[in-house]
Amino acid sequence: MALNTRVSEACAIAACNTEVDLIDSGAGTAKLQWYTGTQPASPDDAITDQTLVAEFNLANPAFGDAATGSGDYAEAELNSVPVEDSSANNSGTVTWYRILNRNGDAVIDGSCGTSSANCIIDNPVVNAGQTCRLTSVVHRVPWHA
Repeated sequence: MALNTRVSEACAIAACNTEVDLIDSGAGTAKLQWYTGTQPASPDDAITDQTLVAEFNLANPAFGDAATGSGDYAEAELNSVPVEDSSANNSGTVTWYRILNRNGDAVIDGSCGTSSANCIIDNPVVNAGQTCRLTSVVHRVPWHA
């Protein structure tokens, strides 16, 4: 028999809230980092040949409460957007992001782009020293799909 686990909408909302609440754990400042290259398989995987392009300090709490999205998922949106980094670390084309909790531990990775991405940015091509801006980050957890 095939595995066919499905969760309720309420369960997906609770899971989404738990995931984004992990970002607020710790004593420092949570950060969202933009990278070039291929996104690792999970946030547990180390950064290898990807280049850190920009780094943003996140509000506390970093995300709002999860709610039902427009599809079969629960979603939570980043608080206090837009967020800017006044001086990019390096030049490169941004393809993905990683969020670190307040202790510096990786929690969530996702795609970056000008549309149809987890993290919406104004321009994926960045030059070192320029101001970078992200306008939206949405974290989603599927339910009964």
